[in-house]
Amino acid sequence: MAQNVKSMPNALLILLSALVFWQAIWRGANELTTCLLEEMWNRNLMPLFATPLTVSEWLTGLIILSFIKMIGTVSFCILLSWILYSVNVLSIDLLLIPFIFSLLIMGIWVGIFISAIIIRFGQRIQTLAWSGAVVLMPFCAVFYPVSVLPVWAQIVAKAVPGSYVFEGMRGYLTTGQIPIPNLLISYGLNFIYLISSLWFFNLCFQKRREIGLGSLE
Repeated sequence: MAQNVKSMPNALLILLSALVFWQAIWRGANELTTCLLEEMWNRNLMPLFATPLTVSEWLTGLIILSFIKMIGTVSFCILLSWILYSVNVLSIDLLLIPFIFSLLIMGIWVGIFISAIIIRFGQRIQTLAWSGAVVLMPFCAVFYPVSVLPVWAQIVAKAVPGSYVFEGMRGYLTTGQIPIPNLLISYGLNFIYLISSLWFFNLCFQKRREIGLGSLE
């Protein structure tokens, strides 16, 4: 019994850290796609691209804005964890930075990919803006190890950068060992997916431009 009580603070830290870190992915994707939808709802896309503004400049602006909002959301969640549960998520020390940054990158490329699909097929699939990232949540192993998933889901999880981050975080909080291989794999996968999502976004945008941006509004 004493051992179980002693392990509770660490278990609570693992749970709350997972909740906070998941916000980096979900809010990153959500903020980026929501910004795009707001432009559509306000019928602002055609006026935007009637100016000398390029697609890369516009997308960079969306990414920066989403990044700032993500940082604010994660910081607020960390503060709430401390106020409501007296759990300091920052106790993960300097490893918090590469953990969070890897998840921020994942949130960005997920948002870009979903935005590309919305650009291509229009507002009729706008629900992806809120639900797209959630589809990846089971494969990120946010609250449980990858090993408890079915075999097919474990294979998918190995291709998802978030699974390496959450597994590494739990491993560090449990054993104190720095999960360098996990972080390196997550960054490698994130780099591949980020480049692929940018290429896919440009492809979908050019196709939509041929059809007509006005049809999105």
